[in-house]
This record gives sequence, structure tokens and C-alpha cells, in this order.
Amino acid sequence: MSAGRFTGERVSERVVKVVEADSCGQYPFLYLVEGSDKVVVIDTGTGGESFKDWIDSHGNAENKPYLVINTHVHFDHTGGNRHFVEAGKPSVIDIAMGAADRTFTENSDITSLCMAHSIAAPVLGVSRWLDNGELVYLDDANPSPDNALEILFTPGHTKDSIALYLRPEGRLFVGDNLYPYTPVHLDCIGSSMADFRATLRTLIEFVDAREAERRAAGTLPPIPTGDGGAEVAPAAEGSTTLVVEPAGSPEDAVAEPTGNGGMAAQRAAVIEGFLGVVGLDRATADALFSVETLMALADWLPANAINMYLSDPEGVMAMAPPSVDAPAVAAAAGSGSGGGSGIAAGSPGSAMFPGGAEADPLAVTLSCGHVEANLPSSALADVEAFMAAVASGAVAPSYRDGAYAEYSSGTFTFMIPDSFLER
Repeated sequence: MSAGRFTGERVSERVVKVVEADSCGQYPFLYLVEGSDKVVVIDTGTGGESFKDWIDSHGNAENKPYLVINTHVHFDHTGGNRHFVEAGKPSVIDIAMGAADRTFTENSDITSLCMAHSIAAPVLGVSRWLDNGELVYLDDANPSPDNALEILFTPGHTKDSIALYLRPEGRLFVGDNLYPYTPVHLDCIGSSMADFRATLRTLIEFVDAREAERRAAGTLPPIPTGDGGAEVAPAAEGSTTLVVEPAGSPEDAVAEPTGNGGMAAQRAAVIEGFLGVVGLDRATADALFSVETLMALADWLPANAINMYLSDPEGVMAMAPPSVDAPAVAAAAGSGSGGGSGIAAGSPGSAMFPGGAEADPLAVTLSCGHVEANLPSSALADVEAFMAAVASGAVAPSYRDGAYAEYSSGTFTFMIPDSFLER
């Protein structure tokens, strides 16, 4: 369910994905990880509206304190820090970032990309610097590596990028180093293709080791129940306070494709996947544009629709004007003030990558900083091979803008300066 700029969806037993529909068109994916004594907030959005206020109003029923961790310095992941800084202790334990290059991080007026969007530099308010391999416990009274987030330094997109591994679920939050369909930028201040390729190798080796551990232990993540929610393991006392409402959407149950009914089911699945990626519920989307018209323009290919909407939302609204009364639909969608969690029920699977977690439930899942919350870990090896081909000159750019070029594998796209490819 959406409320203001934010749309929340539970993706696993203790993880909620929140998408911010920001005025800069970045649509960052923010995450809440629930611990026994805290809620870990992974990235805070642009700060155009208070993400902290949204969390307070949409599920933190026990008023657990927040530990904020930013994956990197860019404004669409740190802009909301100021609202946590203003709240202060005890409601905010710390604001934490990776310590790989503190000078780079602390010069956020230059490195956050705020100047490119003519906005103020983010107020970072960092009170804790995280080391490579450090564990952030989800229960400080009973610290255990099996109930923690492990920090990994992952330079590439920026010098200060980090990933966080949630061991209990086999979930790796990778920030902006990887996401599908829209370009991953290796052309920012502090970007490095050499660092990015080294990070890919680091993550592949890390994931291989973690998946070997999971297979040896036979640990299974939560699985879908089939009723729009998720079947979860028994929760520890005091957990699961980020309340989830039933999804209740007709697209929640999709039949196997058979005849005309099968076509309808396939199209419903495409729409569901598109809405999940861009962070809109159906009622809100219908108030902005005609979903069916957009899908027809995109040839019912979700990647096309995602690219069209994320790159030019105003253009989509013009090409596919809403076919229903927008104010009525907006009222029906609700502002989130009438009770409930504001967090839709979801499943650990992915509409865009349905073969991932379901095909191999013991594989690690990647949660990205944009576009996709459930990316199969096999994507890392695919991207490593693709980047090797780009570096060797075997792949021609799909688009060029001066000294920068875009290279696309179809699923993954990267914007890379020519200087990184000088041979």
C-alpha cells in the first residue's frame, strides 16, 4: 500500500521493501530489517518527505529504536538521514556508513550528486563507521553471527559502497552496484570499473561460501503460502512488529496459462511485476495513467514498461492518460492515515525473476538499491562475464553520450566512461 511518496511491501519474514516515488525520478529501494531490539533502516531516500515518519506510522507498533545504515553517499539513499538526525537518541541508535573512504563520504556536497539535481547536500549525521566484515547484531542482548547483518566493502559505483548480508535469510543487500533494466552508473564521482569488477569477484566468492553453508545446514527461507502472504518460521518473542495487511488484489492469484484465461493471467502477472518494481499499487497507478495502455505500448514486456516509466513518467502519463477519475481513485487508494500498516503482503519470490529463489531455495537472494528486491545470486556471475566482454572490446556500446557509453546485456545495463576502457 502506498502513502504519500512511499510504498511498502513485505518481501520476507523480517524484511520490508519500501519504494520512494521521489521528485527527482530516482525511485530508490529502501529496506527495513526487523531485529529483536531494533529496526535496521537500510537507506533513507531523498528526504523530500520523512521516511522516519512513514515508518513510525506504518508498522513499528512496538516503537523499536532505529539503526540507520546507508549503502553509499548518494543523495537518493542518504537524503532522509536528516529526519533521523533531528529525532536523535533514544529513538535513533546510530546512523552508520562504511569506513572505507571517510573523506569521500564526508565531502557529500560533492560526492552525493546533489549538485546535478540542484538540491541541498544531505545531512549525513554519521555516528558509527562500519568496518569490512563487521557484524551488526539484530539482538544486542544475545549477539550471534547467525542473527546479524555482515558488512562488506564493495567499491565500484562509489568508493564508499557497502553490501549487507542477512545471514538468517540468505539475503544480500547490494545497494546500487547492481540492479536490472535501468543503467547502473559507473560514471559517477568515485566510480571505478576496476573496483567494480573486483567487487563482483568478491561478492561471487562470498555468495559461494554462504550458499555452501546454507546447503550444509539445510536452511530454508520462508516460502509463499499461496494466499497472498508468506509462510514464515515461528517468530521470536517481540519480533514481527512491522505489521502486514493482506494484499487482497485480484492479481495475487495467477492461474496457469490456458487459452484466453491463460493470456489474462499472463498479463495480470506482467502488470503485477511492473507495479512491484516501480513501487505503485494498482489504484495509485490507475490514477496516474492507464496501465493497460502502457503495457500495450510496451508490447506487454515488463522490462520495456519499466524503462518507459522510470525514464519518463510524465511522458507515460501523456501517452497513456488515466481512463478513470483520478481523484476518486486516489481517495480509494487511501493516504495511509485511516489505520492499517501501509505495507502490502508479498512473497519472497520475484515477478520479474520467477525462477530465482523458487528454483533454488538455498541460494542467496540479492536485494538491490533500485528496481529489484529479489534478484538471483547467479546474476553476479552473468555480470562478471559481461563486464569481461565489455573490457575486452567484444561488446559494442548500445548508446553513446560524448565520452560516456552505455553497454547492455539485455537484462543489465552500465554507463561507463571511455577512460575506464582505454586499452
